[in-house]
Amino acid sequence: MALVIEQLTMIYHTDKKKEQALQDIHLEIRPGEFVGILGRSGAGKSTLIRCINQLVKPTTGRVNWNGREMTKLSGKALRQARREMGMIFQQFHLIPRLTALQNCVLGCFGYRPFWKNVLGIISAQEKEQAMAALERVGIGHLAHKRVDQLSGGQQQRVAIARVMMQKPKLLLGDEPVASLDPVTSRQVMDLIKEIHHSEQMTTILNLHDVNLALTYCDRIIGLSQGHKVYDGSPEQVTDRVLERIYA
Repeated sequence: MALVIEQLTMIYHTDKKKEQALQDIHLEIRPGEFVGILGRSGAGKSTLIRCINQLVKPTTGRVNWNGREMTKLSGKALRQARREMGMIFQQFHLIPRLTALQNCVLGCFGYRPFWKNVLGIISAQEKEQAMAALERVGIGHLAHKRVDQLSGGQQQRVAIARVMMQKPKLLLGDEPVASLDPVTSRQVMDLIKEIHHSEQMTTILNLHDVNLALTYCDRIIGLSQGHKVYDGSPEQVTDRVLERIYA
């Protein structure tokens, strides 16, 4: 399943001002790639990720995922397309009062009838699948603990388990390890990379840590002030390239 982005431009209107977040971005992400996006704060990294799954509607341009033009979808059609796109956030976006298991089960809600979600009806099979996902990410023993009692690294593992319940073909990450310490960051990146390979996903992550990006990613995209200034292999990322990205 290929992801094609064409002429993507995003302009935010704030306080009677225009702020250009992205300018004429062209990208083709091949199936199975593990892509890292680098850039300074405000370079457009988060906006690009959120335009892919239409959490942000671009001003102009197209996002085509698996033959469907995401920028033209709405309602049920958009929800169905998003089921194939998992998202991991920097701040985890878990429900604090729920347990790790309950949060994990939320990942399959996109496949269930609306009335079941409203009533909170969870089948024994869904609980079993959620438990298996938590075991997979190494925190099965914490399944029945409230997530607000877990460490940051443990909470991010719950978020990854929740994404696994969704069974996505495309995994998006908006600074998924930015709030974690260096050791935990590498543990979480190891986990994401292992799941990427075993589930045969396409993965795109915004990363603030250059070394992590160069270590784990097969392809690096550099953004500067909303423009794509680099697209290539990590081996070709020289000091000059980094100066261009972070100038």
